[in-house]
Amino acid sequence: MIKRLKYVSQSSTPMTDDEVEAIGRVSAENNRHRGITGVLVEASGVFFQVIEGPHEAVDALLDHIQRDPRHREVLVLSTMSNCGSRLFPDWAMKTVRVGNDDVRAEAIKLLLQTAIEARNRVTTLSRGIERIVWGEVARG
Repeated sequence: MIKRLKYVSQSSTPMTDDEVEAIGRVSAENNRHRGITGVLVEASGVFFQVIEGPHEAVDALLDHIQRDPRHREVLVLSTMSNCGSRLFPDWAMKTVRVGNDDVRAEAIKLLLQTAIEARNRVTTLSRGIERIVWGEVARG
């Protein structure tokens, strides 16, 4: 059984086509050794990735991505354990760059950025609720 993880992140700095392609090449090479498959989509500085493979390998890769200074605002969208089959069995890491001249790029970027902004709003609201609750408990 495999684990499948989907996440979105923003690039910490603008990246060239060559830099994104290099990430894809290095990722594919590393993933072959780890039994990981998936797809990486980049649209105007926003990444969406699906990673699938052995549980430990997927967790280790996510940890690496979260520490990678090229990423910021890493948001895990979903995690599925014990998947019976892979969505991308033939792709150690397929890289898709949706260029700025592609009409889909802005739509994809907006969708992914909205997910990140929604997470940030939920985090802010949660902190506010915690302060209220802790204040009530302290007065209690």
